[in-house]
Amino acid sequence: MTLGNRVRELRKALGLSQEKLAERIGVDRSYIAHIESGRTKMPSADVITALARALETTSEDLFRAMVGPPPTTEEDIDLEDPALNLQLKLAAKELSPEGRRSLLDYVRFVREQERRERESRKPPNR
Repeated sequence: MTLGNRVRELRKALGLSQEKLAERIGVDRSYIAHIESGRTKMPSADVITALARALETTSEDLFRAMVGPPPTTEEDIDLEDPALNLQLKLAAKELSPEGRRSLLDYVRFVREQERRERESRKPPNR
């Protein structure tokens, strides 16, 4: 599923028009249309957060729609693999400055989610 499909699905489930959704998050209706059609593939983290609130879902849900499901095992990603590093570098070079910022926003988002998860598993201090 793509981000656009997920946004459309959630918007329709809530009975919202593109216009109403746009009003809720403070953007133009055409921006919502671009997201839903796939012309805007990676909105900013602020837009994702606003969309998640307006669509009564989580940012994670929308990010997952953008990037697909996570790898099933740690072995699926080898950070020492030179081919992976090259792919990441080439992919980042192809992104606009806004795209690179969005990528970094996503990395920060995941890092913060993992930090919170680790904190929630720590035993309370006595």
